[in-house]
Amino acid sequence: MKSENLFLYDKNECRFVKADYPKRDRVVHYLCMWVLTGVVLAGVSIAGLSVIAGSPAELALKAENSELIRQLRVTDTRVQLMQGQVEKLSKNDTQLYRSMLGMEQISDDERMAGVGGADIFSGFDVFSESASSVLKSVNENLEIIEHRLKIQQRSFDEIIAAYSQFEERMSALPVIKPVEGSLISGFGYRNHPIYKISRMHEGVDFRGNTGDPIYATGDATVVFASRYSGFGNFVRLNHGDGIESAYAHLSRFAEAIAPGKKVKRGDLIGYVGSTGLSAGPHLHYEIRIDGLPVDPLSYLALDVSPEEYREFLRISENNPRSMD
Repeated sequence: MKSENLFLYDKNECRFVKADYPKRDRVVHYLCMWVLTGVVLAGVSIAGLSVIAGSPAELALKAENSELIRQLRVTDTRVQLMQGQVEKLSKNDTQLYRSMLGMEQISDDERMAGVGGADIFSGFDVFSESASSVLKSVNENLEIIEHRLKIQQRSFDEIIAAYSQFEERMSALPVIKPVEGSLISGFGYRNHPIYKISRMHEGVDFRGNTGDPIYATGDATVVFASRYSGFGNFVRLNHGDGIESAYAHLSRFAEAIAPGKKVKRGDLIGYVGSTGLSAGPHLHYEIRIDGLPVDPLSYLALDVSPEEYREFLRISENNPRSMD
């Protein structure tokens, strides 16, 4: 049985004597010992946990890094969606815009040239595997998007330039009626009112009264504006791409109409008349491509209603006589 008595060594008597140690003091002593032991054990435990799990600052940093990696994954997903949009834009560029303008297409290989190759993001390998993986994915996708956007911007610049040329060509096409009057005679072999023989009528005749305005049917340059044989007062316009339009039997020319003059579609170039070999006031109108006459009605489909166009065709097919 454990003794509860305490002894002290008496130096004077050279022996141990029983100590007079009150119970209350002993309780306090034991409690202090236990508290001190607990504090030491707690300190050791906290130190051990810090080594294993990390300090509070380290735990906060780990939580912050974990959230950053999560946000990077979200960003990577959004970047991949952006890459899909860029891919869709590239397809529209190739299949729609360039196709409509007759431009050479840009292949996928050309759009991806210069992307990839050596691992230029190997510097991220110093981070954890998860952080390194998502950082590489984000930067690789961003590099692809940046490269493809540069190619796309260059392509759009080319498309804009081509469209500007296309607009110029479209505005130069002779596609409107040169006068307000209806068709009198069509293109092809017709009975000549003066010579009384069937001969090739290389244009169409429009009804008009002397002095009615005549308009340029497309943007062009005046190449001829003078009297010309049986055509009387005659204007020829060059629309580019080998296309020319001609206007005959004018009573007079509009002011400033002379060779070298630039005109826009709808500009006034002269007035209806009956000069030259003509059976009466009208406009003889021609279109030539590379010097060869073509039926002007094929160029008027965009300017007249379907009903009016069908009426023009009916007149052209059924009237065997021309006005010049």
